[in-house]
Amino acid sequence: MLATALLSLAAIFAGLWAWGSAVDISSWLESVTFEYEGDVLEYTNFASAGFRQKAIGLISGTVQLNFNQDFAASNVETTFGLGGTLGLVSGQVAPYFIDIKPTSAARSSTNPSFFAGWLNTGFSSINAGVGDLAKTAATFPLTGRFIRLVA
Repeated sequence: MLATALLSLAAIFAGLWAWGSAVDISSWLESVTFEYEGDVLEYTNFASAGFRQKAIGLISGTVQLNFNQDFAASNVETTFGLGGTLGLVSGQVAPYFIDIKPTSAARSSTNPSFFAGWLNTGFSSINAGVGDLAKTAATFPLTGRFIRLVA
């Protein structure tokens, strides 16, 4: 039971926040995917007439970011890599936040914002071959609730 929300629009606005500092990553991104799923819990009983009964338990999710890699100061590697602004930090419990909108316009019912907390549990700095455009992808676990905002 996996539900996927894929923003494959031409103009994605993506902002990341860490302890009050915002980083606009929309010029680095090729695509964004939010995935979430719930644990399936069985609660079959004598009154279920021989059928299994199920319910959704705890929900978890991920956000996958696909980047055109850039090693210059204040770009992809220096933001997400080791020692970066949003980099992997041992013992970190405070999440970073991501806010994705179809366009850079204000939130509305036709331009909703998808907002979630996430942790950087790993980042691949290099993913390219000879003559290829340097790209990288990162999948981060969501922490807490994933919400859709329209105002």
